[in-house]
Amino acid sequence: MSNLGKCAKCNKTVYALEGFRFGPPTDQKPVHKGCFKCSAPDCNWQLNVGTYKSYDGKPYCSSHCPTMPRGGDATQAAATKAEMNFVPPGQGH
Repeated sequence: MSNLGKCAKCNKTVYALEGFRFGPPTDQKPVHKGCFKCSAPDCNWQLNVGTYKSYDGKPYCSSHCPTMPRGGDATQAAATKAEMNFVPPGQGH
């Protein structure tokens, strides 16, 4: 039986019939079908290759996937959010 490596979630061996690889082509991680769930702390939604969104190498359901500006990273997203809330001195409400 073909071995895909250790599961990204449970760290047990993933065999081809019980799992798959996910992620970008340069950094694909093996995972059991049953372990492939949303990474949000309070979500236990079962995902599959057609329903997951990826952020920072982790799978999320579409409801819990963190967002950021297109082409940016998390630092840029935080800076953009701070800029959106910026009120110049003397122009407060």
